[in-house]
Amino acid sequence: MLAGAFVIGFAGCDNGTPKDHIHVFDDWQIITVPTCVATGSRVKVCTSCGESDPGSIIAIPIDPDAHTYEWEITTWPTTVPDSGVETGVCQNNIAHTGDTRPISATTTGISYTSYLCSLNYDETITDSRLIIAAAQEWGQDITYVSLSSSSAEENTIVTEVLLPPSITQIGGAAFYKYVNLEKITIPENVSSLSANSFQYCTNLKNITLPANLTTIGNATFAYCENLESITIPENVTTLGSSSFQYCTKLESVTFAGTSKLKDIPLNAFARTGIKSITIPAGIETIGNNAFNNCNSLADIVFEPGSLLTSIGTTAFANIAIDTLTLPANLETLGQSVFGNCSNLETVNFAPGGKLKNINQGVFNNTKIQSITIPTSVTHLGSNSGGVGVFSQCGELEEVLFAPGCQVVFIGQGTFYRCESLESITIPASVKELGVMGNGNSMYAGDQPDTAVVDGVFFACSNLREIIFESGSQLETIGTRAFTWLRGSDPPTPAIIEITIPAGVVNVSWRAFYMSCFKTINIPGYPDRAAAIAAGWDSRWDTEFNNNGSFGTTIVNYGF
Repeated sequence: MLAGAFVIGFAGCDNGTPKDHIHVFDDWQIITVPTCVATGSRVKVCTSCGESDPGSIIAIPIDPDAHTYEWEITTWPTTVPDSGVETGVCQNNIAHTGDTRPISATTTGISYTSYLCSLNYDETITDSRLIIAAAQEWGQDITYVSLSSSSAEENTIVTEVLLPPSITQIGGAAFYKYVNLEKITIPENVSSLSANSFQYCTNLKNITLPANLTTIGNATFAYCENLESITIPENVTTLGSSSFQYCTKLESVTFAGTSKLKDIPLNAFARTGIKSITIPAGIETIGNNAFNNCNSLADIVFEPGSLLTSIGTTAFANIAIDTLTLPANLETLGQSVFGNCSNLETVNFAPGGKLKNINQGVFNNTKIQSITIPTSVTHLGSNSGGVGVFSQCGELEEVLFAPGCQVVFIGQGTFYRCESLESITIPASVKELGVMGNGNSMYAGDQPDTAVVDGVFFACSNLREIIFESGSQLETIGTRAFTWLRGSDPPTPAIIEITIPAGVVNVSWRAFYMSCFKTINIPGYPDRAAAIAAGWDSRWDTEFNNNGSFGTTIVNYGF
């Protein structure tokens, strides 16, 4: 038998050798290459089939000459040519250095005035590696880099920017539309990134923000389409509007440490690729559209002890979340905050909450099946227009109000086209259902697909039980509040019975129009109760209004 060879019985080989061939482990294959600080390894392989012998793995000694050098500036240049030094620094061990070479700061297309470095767009910056000088020839430190022209042109040359440690502020639009910029390190002393400073840097994938940073200006990184992740330093107190808007590949956003940030502003992360976000406990407000159209955002976590009081209009609209727990300090939800979150099934409110207002469209077009309105809520929706709170929640089957409910107002269109809703109990605290109005001057049409969305329960086609709690304080039933409660035309059989609370003094235009009520009981007016299987019509309405009314006001065509 050959030296070093042995038989592996019935070993299959990919190169066509017989299953029972004899492996000859005479060749070495490198597994890991040794470096100047770490050993490598190698293994013997069969000369016929290339199969390795796990028992033959041995270490390869450290190679003191196996350095991985990259050029780094070790002496920063001034405005004087060749005043800087660049050294080959081993990436395995920075104590290992190689050759050195002189370097100069970039001067073509740049002007230096006192402490300021101005990037000029009236000249051409020809260096792909843009090196900013650390100081003037006479010793004045350069601390500020900015754009010198108000009309920035696209820069396609620069791929790398090197900033000296002396820089403390990056000015407005400094690197605006550096479309091929791939690499930049922000010095540790930088405390402010001004508006638009990296906007449209479409090839920038990663950037590290320094710990001393306190301000990120408006649209600083907007439209950085290839930016993949960002960590917001702990000391940041100001985050500008649209700061990361349209960073479509931005999947990871982390707030470092105990964040000092109090506000996430307008459009801050709108239309990004964020998949998950943890909102720091110190955040007090989230602005309009802050995470709007983040279509991959499936997880929102509010840190324990959250101070959040307000979430603005459409802040989280059109995202992928399916479960949500809102913090206890939250007081206001703006319009359509979670509108069109088509995967949203479960919404929880933290115990002891302060939420007062759930505005128009907050949960519009979601998959919520059951929800309990917290005790603290006083206003569900509004009469300001727009879609209702639960408008077109086609799977909503159950709406409960927590014990001690304080809701006094349920706004227009709140349950518009909630077609799975079969029963509703309206709390005794409610005084208004929808908006008062009258006639064709305000509303155009009555079909469910064409009407202005104004009726609280408009087109809830399966709603068959409407109960007002004992002691109801209801005073107003607004325009088309219970209109089109039927599933077909001609209408489905009438099985609805409703008793209007005794304190109602206002019934607005077509409040019960085209609905299949079996009986409407009006306290004090038993002779006006009727059973009209085809729905209330204008003839009965005219007769009723000509012969008397209950309370103080019934707008024409209330029924």
